[in-house]
Amino acid sequence: MTAAGGDRLTDVARTSLILQIGNPPPGLSRRLFEVVRDVFHTQYLKRYRQLRHVTRDEIETWMLPVAVARTLEDIPNERQALAALIESLMTRVQSN
Repeated sequence: MTAAGGDRLTDVARTSLILQIGNPPPGLSRRLFEVVRDVFHTQYLKRYRQLRHVTRDEIETWMLPVAVARTLEDIPNERQALAALIESLMTRVQSN
């Protein structure tokens, strides 16, 4: 979160992670938030990959370490979604 160096794809993976598990601000419709978030997330990754010439797999490589690191931030309303994402990522890693 406060790193000054490292692989640039960790930043992309962290942003992707936050977009996947983030909750809507108070007062905003959950469904509307999810639709807008999903469209933004898809377009963000697509455009980043175009500009930086990286693959989805290169970004995905960083998702598990970033997700595990995010647990150290201990954000209560993210715990359940973060645990589910980590479990899903572990399953993908084990199947490869």
